[in-house]
Amino acid sequence: ILSSVAQQESETISAHVTLGLEMKMKRGEMVGDNKAYGYNYDKENKTITINSEQAPIIEYIYDRYCKGIGTRTIAKELSDMEILSPKGNKRWSESTVLGIIKNPIYKGDLLMGKTYTTDAITHKRVKNYGEKNQYYVKNHHPAIINEEIWNKVQEILKKRSSIKNGGRMKGNYSRKYAFSSRIFCGYCGSVFARRCWASGTKNEKRVWQCMASVKNGMEVCPKCK
Repeated sequence: ILSSVAQQESETISAHVTLGLEMKMKRGEMVGDNKAYGYNYDKENKTITINSEQAPIIEYIYDRYCKGIGTRTIAKELSDMEILSPKGNKRWSESTVLGIIKNPIYKGDLLMGKTYTTDAITHKRVKNYGEKNQYYVKNHHPAIINEEIWNKVQEILKKRSSIKNGGRMKGNYSRKYAFSSRIFCGYCGSVFARRCWASGTKNEKRVWQCMASVKNGMEVCPKCK
């Protein structure tokens, strides 16, 4: 009986805390520990300011992605440059770069309610995929990335996601071959396309090539083959 009462009290407190936090988010107040690479977070005042040492790294990531370089290649470049990751590791992961690209905090906006607590006893938190309300605050703090670059990056990201999720790229050649829109360049992330070398000769050969280098020259993606 005592255990049941204690559990019920814990659940009641948790519900009250959750309600209080939700009311704060509705008012546009920052809730939780909003640490982000490229910014300094003041716990007492709950304010976010730009970190002058890390901000150029954020700009580098967005600039490279705008130029068609994939997240895996960007992560490799940052590792080779011996820049420590947000967790202090020597190697950057593709998911870390992708998380930075997707985070609206870098254009000065704040998204709250990304995670929520599923259990009042274990306090387990999971990602919020729409099960709970989320709150978006525009122009909350100084931006590192301007609106134009942010929108361009999101368009590229959306286009690549639609290709990967669907398995094939929409277009005249999307279903022509078994590997159409399924092979991607490990250096720049561009899709590979099937081409013919020495067409009509005895040396005719079918190959798959990075379309970024085919369309724009090898200087765009010099390491591809």
